[in-house]
Amino acid sequence: MAKIKLYVVFSKEGADAVMNGYVEDAKEFFDTCPYEFKDCVKIREFETEGERDAYLRALDDFDGFMDFATLDPTSSFDQEIINEIDKRYA
Repeated sequence: MAKIKLYVVFSKEGADAVMNGYVEDAKEFFDTCPYEFKDCVKIREFETEGERDAYLRALDDFDGFMDFATLDPTSSFDQEIINEIDKRYA
């Protein structure tokens, strides 16, 4: 069975860049991130949707303390940004 992937971008700047939907803004953030790229962007893999949902609930508990954005690999809207993350994560 294929693992379920979830892409998470942390920090207010990163979340804003990703959520505005402009790939160029996301690429600029990835190129100029003041932290290590892999500290700002996490790719998580889960065996089940339940595990993924539990992780998302835990992230939601930090809402207000930590800004983040999630990207869905099954969404064509998110795919171009995900492709940029995959290039940098390799």
